[in-house]
Amino acid sequence: MIAARLRQALADGEITEGEQLVEPDLVASFGASRPTVREALQRLVQEGLVTAIPHRGVFVTTFSPEDLDDIYDARRAIETSAALRLAETQDPAVLASLREQHRAMTAAVTADDPAELTAADMRFHEMLVACLRNQRLERTSRTLLVETRMCLARLEGHYSIPQEAVDEHADIVGAIESADVAAVIKAVGDHMTNAAELLDRLHARRTS
Repeated sequence: MIAARLRQALADGEITEGEQLVEPDLVASFGASRPTVREALQRLVQEGLVTAIPHRGVFVTTFSPEDLDDIYDARRAIETSAALRLAETQDPAVLASLREQHRAMTAAVTADDPAELTAADMRFHEMLVACLRNQRLERTSRTLLVETRMCLARLEGHYSIPQEAVDEHADIVGAIESADVAAVIKAVGDHMTNAAELLDRLHARRTS
């Protein structure tokens, strides 16, 4: 539970990159024992979301542009596999759920609600990967999505998901429904490439 709540706080930007996670503070905050908090932190270390520095403590991982490229490369591999599986099964419930999340993204753009837009975006990708029915890949994907959100939180005020990116989700579903393997690979690949390039540009602008 502690690991899950910390993971969510990282995803929501409540705990920021480079911030130290102080064990006694977490013990007091969660009302848990030191060994329990230590185990939760170790799980996050194993996932790469935080880094343990000897004699200094545990700090939230800071992602470089190269890390961001790696994140999207890994997501591309997993989500392409998931999209191809769904193109084969044509599960109507999953396809309907993906369409629903795209509609939620579109509505969030209209309402100028960036929090809901990001949340619907993440739900879309979580649902897509879930169709693989592979718990290990789902765990890996969940970590990658948290890392993605951490990168987005760092760019708060500089980043908003453009309408083109929202439309790319409809393209992914359309390609899946067509059962066209080449179209599926292209739709997922284009989305990941475009997202990574946009974040790279914004990161460069923010740090220049």
